[in-house]
Amino acid sequence: MPPLAGTDLFLLGLASGLALLAMSSYRHASPGWLRWLLLGCGLALIFRYVCLAQFATAATFDYLGLGHRIWLVGLMLPGIFAVDQLLRDPRMSPRILLIRSSPLLIAYAALLIAPTELRRLFVLLIQGTFAAGFAGWAGLIAWKVPSLPIRRTLAGLVGGYAWLALSGAGLKLYPEIFTWLALWYAYETAFKLQQSSQSLS
Repeated sequence: MPPLAGTDLFLLGLASGLALLAMSSYRHASPGWLRWLLLGCGLALIFRYVCLAQFATAATFDYLGLGHRIWLVGLMLPGIFAVDQLLRDPRMSPRILLIRSSPLLIAYAALLIAPTELRRLFVLLIQGTFAAGFAGWAGLIAWKVPSLPIRRTLAGLVGGYAWLALSGAGLKLYPEIFTWLALWYAYETAFKLQQSSQSLS
């Protein structure tokens, strides 16, 4: 892998800062176990950025192996739970969403023991499938929800994950930066909407 340019290092720092910003909004998530899970996801992505900055020039650095596997957890789960926090639909709880997303998590775990070449192929396939599927799912919900703040927030998530799905291999720092902003906005909006509903009741 060629040495990282100064622009890439700057973007890695910016992405890390925005990851911390998004993590600050995770404190509003409920229940309590979800907050800790989301914080772990954010720390995993920051670890990825540190690894990229430190070891991307090493010949033995397995970017697709390490970077994309961490991506699957670090950006996948916060996006799924952001929709739940926005909608607060009694038919859709964090526990139910975690169970429904378990096939992707199982596939992720299987990649840990897969041969390197097979791992590289399937990790990109799973990443693209999730990002595209999530963007379509959130887009359908945004189309049906009458609330303008929720629709606007979901549109940001759709844009971020659709950009990730289209970006393919590589550092993909610009779409990740946009996605971190969309996640921060989603959790902050969900908290404000919850506060508004509690003040009215």
